[in-house]
Amino acid sequence: MTTLTYDLLAIDAGNTTVVFGYFKNHQLIKKFRVETTNFALPQIEPVNKILISSVVPPIDHILAKLSPQPIFITSQNIPDIKVNILNPSEAGADRIVNAYGAYKLYNSDCIIIDFGTATTVCLVRKEGIYEGGAIIAGIKTSLKALNQFTAKIPLFEHFSRPSNYLGKSTEESVLMGQYWGHVGALKNFIALYKQNAPQAKVIATGGYAKMFAQDIKEIDIVDEDLTLKSLELLGRALAN
Repeated sequence: MTTLTYDLLAIDAGNTTVVFGYFKNHQLIKKFRVETTNFALPQIEPVNKILISSVVPPIDHILAKLSPQPIFITSQNIPDIKVNILNPSEAGADRIVNAYGAYKLYNSDCIIIDFGTATTVCLVRKEGIYEGGAIIAGIKTSLKALNQFTAKIPLFEHFSRPSNYLGKSTEESVLMGQYWGHVGALKNFIALYKQNAPQAKVIATGGYAKMFAQDIKEIDIVDEDLTLKSLELLGRALAN
């Protein structure tokens, strides 16, 4: 039986999970997640190239042991993107990788919302200029903070779209506050960015993208795998 060798393994190392995505013929064939806490390398299938977007320096030395030698994408080596912020080295790899993918895929100014440990909102110009953006606490991060810094609010692990606006219990009040608070904040950021980029496409990615797109009608595209797809596009660019 012939073992399949994948063209590329894309790794998105975030503060909560590390996502592995295998590509063949430019298609995402399969993906899986590993918890970032106490991270250990999983068994890796045969692959020709590995690209990594990491915002977790403590695990980079572990990922660096992979074979073939992985390429870590940073603001210093990303092609075709100008990182237009005060200190380009501060730009999170996931944010500039997403900017690259949006630039290549959509041929438009783009507002990218990424739902992760933090929720980020970034603006990338159709000319390939990453203009920066905003960072707010992600849903699960906010729930943990409310539990940690209050005496009576428990930690609510389950999160789903609320069916109304008024919480009738502590749990409902917390979850509704987090959901509709996020909706309001993100709609406001979109409106602010569109003052300078009125034709921008709004792209949502990350675990909660589909959920929030139900109530943020300004979202044009939901692409939960944007970071992985962007790494695959970078793999092609760096092969040339």
